[in-house]
Amino acid sequence: MLLGQAMYSCPNCNEETFSILDKFKSYSFKPAKCVKCGELASSKGCNSALPVFVGMFGVPVVLFVAHILKSWASIILALIVIVLASCISFHREPMAKVNIEKAKNQYWLAFYILLIILVWLMYDGFLR
Repeated sequence: MLLGQAMYSCPNCNEETFSILDKFKSYSFKPAKCVKCGELASSKGCNSALPVFVGMFGVPVVLFVAHILKSWASIILALIVIVLASCISFHREPMAKVNIEKAKNQYWLAFYILLIILVWLMYDGFLR
């Protein structure tokens, strides 16, 4: 089966009802709706520490190698590997059930935290 024809299973009814476009466009605050059972689901996103590890250790190593070799080839190769690994990870990750109220609460919490940081920066930078 080609990647463009892939269908993903609904975590509620276990039927393959989500297309790759449905999965790509969905997230916890804007989930996709199953055509069979009507329940909501979204792509999980990244639940791994691997991107943090790659960012902390892999990027400096690649930049060091590029500097030693005086070539962009290692950076381009690293970008290709990262994109391919991300695509494979996205394809293999199953859809997840969505609790829309919990998602709304998480987004509001993030909004309030960012608002507090913005007010603090404005106060500290301009009013003192």
